Amino acid sequence: MSMASTIRENVTNYYVEKLDFPSNNEEAGVPQPNYLIGNRITGVVVESGAIHITMGNKASKPLKGKVLSFRPAVVTGSPKSPIAWLCGYDDPVTGMQAVGDNKTDLDKEYLPAACRG
Repeated sequence: MSMASTIRENVTNYYVEKLDFPSNNEEAGVPQPNYLIGNRITGVVVESGAIHITMGNKASKPLKGKVLSFRPAVVTGSPKSPIAWLCGYDDPVTGMQAVGDNKTDLDKEYLPAACRG
């Protein structure tokens, strides 16, 4: 998920500069979804700070067309605190608030190991 790491960095930098999250790929400074593809990815959408990765191409059959979301989480009442990233079905810890929708629809058994928290 190195592509996700790069995009998370862009979203984080946007937040640091503006104390807000990019609403789309253009604001995040990344190509349009159909140009963010890879061996197992058919597109990546930035939406209200959240990153939604659609699986496909060479992904195994149970993953094709499924989405994995990464959402930023901010410290409630402290916009200058560092953000954390939630993967898949992760919930924010007490005192933090998730930003953006979670569109993850992968079965939990197919989540990357780091997302099985």
